[in-house]
Formats: sequence, structure tokens, C-alpha cells
Amino acid sequence: MLTIESFPRKTLENIYKSFRKIAPVRIFMKVPRPEQLPPGLPENVRTFIWIPQLKVLKHKNIRAFITHGGLMGTQEAISCAVPMIGIPLFADQFINIDLCVSKKIAVRLDHDDLTEIKLDAALNEVLHNPIYRKAMKEVSNKFLDRPLSPMDEACYWVEYTIRYGNKALRSPALDLSCEAAKNISKKFWDRPLKPLDEACYWVEYIIKYGSKALRSPAVDFSCFRSHMTVFEQLMKGLARRGHQVDVISSFPQKKPYPNYTDIVVPSLMPNYINNMSYQEFHDILQDNVLHSCVSIFGNNICEAGFTQPQVRRLIKNPPMDPPYDVVITEILTAHCFMGFGYHLNVPVIGVSASILPPWIIDILATPSNLAFVSLIGHGYNKNMDFWNRVKNVFAAAYSKMYFNYYTKVQTDLIKQYFGTDAPDVRELEQDLALVLVNSHSSITGVKPITPAHVEVGGLHIQDDDSEIPADDKKWLDESTNGFIFFTLGSMVNIETFPEKIIGNIYKSFRKIAPVRVFMKVPQPELLPPGLPKNVRTFKWISQLKVLKHKNIRAFITHGGLLSTLEAISCGVPMIGVPLFYDQAKNIDRCVDMNIAVFLDYHALTESNLDTALNDVLHNPIYR
Repeated sequence: MLTIESFPRKTLENIYKSFRKIAPVRIFMKVPRPEQLPPGLPENVRTFIWIPQLKVLKHKNIRAFITHGGLMGTQEAISCAVPMIGIPLFADQFINIDLCVSKKIAVRLDHDDLTEIKLDAALNEVLHNPIYRKAMKEVSNKFLDRPLSPMDEACYWVEYTIRYGNKALRSPALDLSCEAAKNISKKFWDRPLKPLDEACYWVEYIIKYGSKALRSPAVDFSCFRSHMTVFEQLMKGLARRGHQVDVISSFPQKKPYPNYTDIVVPSLMPNYINNMSYQEFHDILQDNVLHSCVSIFGNNICEAGFTQPQVRRLIKNPPMDPPYDVVITEILTAHCFMGFGYHLNVPVIGVSASILPPWIIDILATPSNLAFVSLIGHGYNKNMDFWNRVKNVFAAAYSKMYFNYYTKVQTDLIKQYFGTDAPDVRELEQDLALVLVNSHSSITGVKPITPAHVEVGGLHIQDDDSEIPADDKKWLDESTNGFIFFTLGSMVNIETFPEKIIGNIYKSFRKIAPVRVFMKVPQPELLPPGLPKNVRTFKWISQLKVLKHKNIRAFITHGGLLSTLEAISCGVPMIGVPLFYDQAKNIDRCVDMNIAVFLDYHALTESNLDTALNDVLHNPIYR
């Protein structure tokens, strides 16, 4: 979304200066509009418009990844064991980068304060401090070390729900009084089958019985391409297993996929992909972010979605040969589409591309654990003091009341399109059969969850057929001193940052040369002059490919959960610059695990960047 070239000229100059300093380390930088970059791009920087990110992250020469901290990019960096420099912008990016910083696999930078000194420090830290590589390898190993792949896990639970219905995983706490619910923990340990035996049983169950074919409609009206990536990979996984899936979205497949049918609807929201400037992002944060989530991405999506002719046809004449067996929909704030389950009389499965907000946690009867699990969007601190815990409790209560009050209007739409006898939105939420969550305990921490709350973090980390462009790949391969991967995700463009911040980035990147920086800049023509020679920009690339690159040393990211998980899966330390939503919490968690460094986008000074870069690059604890 946000393009690097739209950052303030001063910030871009800082980036140039900083990247130039790390030569001969090179930077491969995404710049969708390179003509908008200011002159002076360092010789060790190569830009690209688009590239398969995963291919770059997998490159043997990658040393680091500079990123906005989007969840998918972070996950890709982790899966490729590429340390990160995170520059979170909004939403979950802050928490993603914070989690990585806490794990010593990333350094966080503030996009508002990308000074040369702070960039230098971040680059030097990620490139030369072995702690980031060491920590990232450990986090990546933990992220990848599980009995089932995320795809197999997700597909299994979808099929399980189909076999046994929407009550099989539902917590009995939903039917109990508050006092009775407290006694469930006593029953938890009183069972004949030990957890390990139970896990082995279900693995053997899959092998013994396999899966039967099914048909399911999948509804995802998200305007965020990253969210659709998680959704899309799940549907492709089901299709490969012989299931017929009909996917309603604004992101159709570029080429036909067996058993996968696109039902294409126009984008219902403004196009944020690589199209959000720093100022636009800043304006959004000045408003009530919770209100924006509920209204723009919730109520407005519901209202616009039901007006689409394709959706109305599906409601009026659903297929009968074969009929649908289950409905799969993204859950966040647009819960009206759960009405399809009632209409078709089939279970509803929710998919969450981010860590669950408190209102969905309540729906699943999962314990909130507010004493040690901070609210999404409020950062992460495993040792919250008393007043922070009090604040956490009140913030969670407020967000739940706000969500429940302002989404009541979705009931009117449900009854309008599915009949007056249809349940209200709160009742539909209670009938959710299963929620697949893009999280994993290796990153978000250990906490009790109910059976219907299934973690499949890294589900989206799948190698596709896209390749890193030959010239970019050559540049990454030649980055023998390693490179840092720098992207703030698919929304906020780095090039639109204030010129002072970009100047700080330039200065800091220049200092870490010969280490290079590979930076996403959708509109490179907006970058101020002075891009360091060790920085290369790109407009788009397969993030996972970059995070898996052998020369990557760190990943500067916004801390989005997907990006954080990718970085961990690749073993890449991060510098997290979270912007909003769960990004700060993600990065804080990574910081706690010594796999990331946290940078505040409000304070992206040259000094802060220098420190973060030096720490991630040279402190072995992160690796």
C-alpha cells in the first residue's frame, strides 16, 4: 500500500545515506514508481516494481529484510530465517514488529523519525550483531517445527467440522453462567486421554480416513490483499484435496486453478494496495481506529457486499449438484456473511488473518488472560504492571462494547437478505463452528484456547511459481556481505514518509555498506534524491522468496502478522516499525524473544536507526 518513493524527501535522503554506508552490502528495494525517487540512489541499491517476495527472502545472499511488519511478510521472513528491520505503519504491524523485536529477530524503527543515525544503527545491528541471526534461526525452527503443516492443519479442521457439525468444537462455557464457567479448568485435567495420546490419535485418524469431497462457498470482501492471501491459500489447499470451492472476492486467480472457481466482485473499498501515502496513513490514525474498523471494514462492507448481483444470485439460487457443505468467511468486523450458514443450513468456519481481537475471543469462549496478554493494538508486555493491566482490562471491555453496539446494524441486513426469521448477528456468532487463526504459540506466546480456536500461523507461506526477476536475483546473489529486506507491507508507501525521515533512512543505510538494503518502493519517483548506493528498490516481489534468500541478514518490517510469521519461518531477525492494529504487539513479542528490534515510527531518527541496524546486524543473539 504505502510506497517508499512517496516518503518525504528528507527521509529518503536519510535512507540513501544510510544504505550507501553499508556497501558493499546491497539493498534490493521495492519502488513501484522509480521515476518518483529523488536522484542519488546509492550504487548498492537496486529497485524493483514487483517481485515474488518469498523468492527473494529465500535467496542465499539475503542478510536482512526491511519491512513494514505486515503479518505475511513477517511470517515469510521468519520462515526464511531473515532478520528484519521493521518500520510499522498501522494496524497489526506494530505488534508484529514488537513481537519480533522481543525475540531479537528484528529492529524496530519509527517511520516518523527515520533519521540517518537511527537507520545506521538499525542496519549495523541487524547486519553485524550475530544475536539476530542466532535468534532468528531458533525462532524459525520453532515456527516450522510442528506435527502438521499449517495447510494440513487448516484443511483437517475444515473437514472435521463438516464431519461432525457446528457443535463439535463449541465450548460449553458459552452455555454456562460466569460462575459455572470458572469450574471448567478443573475438568480440563480430568480426562482419560493425555494430550500427546490425543494428538497422535487425530494424526492417525487423518491417515486412516482421509477426506471426502465437499463443496463450499468462501466469502472474503477484504480490501487488504494480505488478508486475501491467507484466505486464498486455504481455499487452494482444500481444492488440491479434491474439494470444490467457490470463492467470492475482488482478487481472482490470474490463471485457472483446479476445483477453484472465482466469483469476482468489484472492490468494495478504496484501493489501498501500494497506494497509501504517509499523510493518508497519519490522518487515519488521528481518527478512532476502532470506529474505522467497525464502520469501513465492517458495516460498509456488509452493505456493499449484499448489493452485488453475484451475491444476490448465490442467495436466491445456491447450487444443488452438489450442494454446499460448509461456509468459510473472514472474520474481523463484517460478520453479516455468517448468515450464509443459516441460509444454506451448513456450518460456518471463520478465518482470521490476524491475532484475534477481544470481541472474537469472547465468541469462542477463549480466556482473555488480560493479566498477561495485552489487547491488540496496545503493544505487548509480558510483565505488565498493575496499572497497565487495569488499562488493558478497561480497553478490552470498551472495544467489545463498542463493537457489539455499532455492529448491531448488520442484523438488519441479515434479515433483509436472508429473511425476517434469520437470527441476529450475535446469535450467528455464537454458532460459529470453528475459527482458523493466523497465529502460532512460538510467536504470540502460550495461552489456553478452546478447541474451536485453531492456530494455523504460517498457512499462507507457500512457494508459488513466481520468481525473483533475473536482474534483482543477480543483485541479491552478488550481495555477498548480505542484504536487508525493507518493506512496510502492501498499504503504506515508504516513499511518502516525511523527507526528514527518509533522509534519516538514507543516512543510516549508507553507513551499513557493504551490507545492502532491498527496499520496497512502489513509487520510486517520489523518493527524494540521495538514495544510498547500497540500496536497491523494487515495486513488488515475492516476499517469501526474498526472506528465504541465503544472503538475507535482516528484515525491516511494519510488523504485520503475516510478515512476522514469514520472517520467523525463514529465521530472519527483524527491525519492526509498527504502524497500527496488532503490529506493535507482534513486534513487542519478537523483541521479547530476542529476534527483533522495535523502532517507533514517530522517532525514526538517524541515531535510532543506526542503533537498531547495528544491533540486528552485529549482535549474534538475534540470529
